[in-house]
Amino acid sequence: RGHQETKCETCWRENGETCSPTAWCNDCEVALCSQHLHDHIDSPGDHAIKKISTSQDDNQSRPGRSRYSGFQTCTAHHQPLTCFCKSCDIPVCGECFVLAHRDSRSHDVVKMRDVAEKRKRKSTAEVQKLRQTV
Repeated sequence: RGHQETKCETCWRENGETCSPTAWCNDCEVALCSQHLHDHIDSPGDHAIKKISTSQDDNQSRPGRSRYSGFQTCTAHHQPLTCFCKSCDIPVCGECFVLAHRDSRSHDVVKMRDVAEKRKRKSTAEVQKLRQTV
């Protein structure tokens, strides 16, 4: 599927419509169109919003990335890789999770942010340990 089929999570969930999102909420890990963005920002909780680029040139100049600036994307679904399946040892997008990694008996899926923070702490500890031996 092409980048033009990337969809607002709310439009898709509520009525099965596919539309172009204009923003990504880092905290909730959802894509939003301009219609749903304002409602989302007004909802309870923190919302770190990133604007989604609409430039096709920008998409083509950065292979492996789509309109979700700063997020690596799924090559099958062109959605941001926001989760990590620990059982398969691979990053997954929301669609991959629903279609192939939902069964909690055989798949242990966590937020990518949690995996990144854990790996960062481990790397920091290893660097500190190395510095002590030098």
